[in-house]
Amino acid sequence: MTDWEAIHRRLAQIEAALSRGSRRSAQAMRDVLRERAEVMARPIGTRRVADDQVEFLEFAVAGERYGIETAHVREVATISGVTRVPGVPAFIGGIAAVRGQILSVLDIARLFDLPPFDGPAAERLVVLEAPDMPVGVLATAIHGVRAEPPSEIETSLPTLGGGRAPYLLGVDRTGVAILDAAALLAAQEVIIGVDAAQ
Repeated sequence: MTDWEAIHRRLAQIEAALSRGSRRSAQAMRDVLRERAEVMARPIGTRRVADDQVEFLEFAVAGERYGIETAHVREVATISGVTRVPGVPAFIGGIAAVRGQILSVLDIARLFDLPPFDGPAAERLVVLEAPDMPVGVLATAIHGVRAEPPSEIETSLPTLGGGRAPYLLGVDRTGVAILDAAALLAAQEVIIGVDAAQ
């Protein structure tokens, strides 16, 4: 049985050491990255979360922090590019191939009309399971998996209004906006059929 609390404590120790600027050997850094990759690569079904907790993957988009419940996340993938598809809404980044499978790519920054971002380009996809076709959400950084009690997720903030409202479950105490993956996947305009991409 996996001891998730021990893993989260170890990851917190590693992140604290890295933020202090500690000098580590190249091998030590590879070990840290391998350990993180192993945690993120575990199938969702092997993760244990208390019944009174909401587990979500935290990631960054255009300088803002978002989360998606891990129950909807298939994997996180690194991509080298997105192929634009003519005639689709601007918030559809296009399509990308992940392990030979074509995914529709959702650009949250455009969907939520976020201001231009001068930071790193989005090179990660948070892959969500959808009935018709997997959907990848563009991300500039992956921050890890967290769990919060539902009471810590505020659902009635004024910032949840406007075009974001249908796609947000709420905001946690640290300011992470929790996306409603089911609402994102239910929006028909998010899915690009393979025939439309040809």
